[in-house]
Amino acid sequence: MSSIITIGHLGGSHGVKGWIKVISNTEPKENILHYLPWQLYLNDHWVIASIKASRLLGNQVIVQLEDCHTPEDARRYNAIKIGIHEDQLPKLPDGKYYWSQLIGLTVINSNGVSLGVVDRLFETGANDVLVVVGEKIHFIPYLQQRVIQKVDLITKQIIVDWDPDF
Repeated sequence: MSSIITIGHLGGSHGVKGWIKVISNTEPKENILHYLPWQLYLNDHWVIASIKASRLLGNQVIVQLEDCHTPEDARRYNAIKIGIHEDQLPKLPDGKYYWSQLIGLTVINSNGVSLGVVDRLFETGANDVLVVVGEKIHFIPYLQQRVIQKVDLITKQIIVDWDPDF
């Protein structure tokens, strides 16, 4: 079985019947409901989530777990990670990558200087940004062909056109 990747986490309780808000890392956010079954990170290991019901409420995704019947039950799950097996994700076309595939890759500039390792990514609206941690922290825009020259998942490297002093 493939490794588990995080696709969101559970938020606060919603209502009086044990519903829980879902903080989704998918785009659009309701796509998180397409990747069942979920794994929840409880007590230092992943367990299969028993989802009784799910729905969209306005722009919020909410779920009810089998063992949640009250707000107090739901609060036990606050901030719990939601994961899925990597092979549950659809295959992307060549040149497209999931963020989880980029995290941990070594970033090297076009002059062969290692800038560090991708720690995380975030959105700015205009483009995604790689947060690369090495001797210093670099915030590198994920702009293919302009900044990102090559992503190689086999060698676990990203080649970038980026000044190491920036």
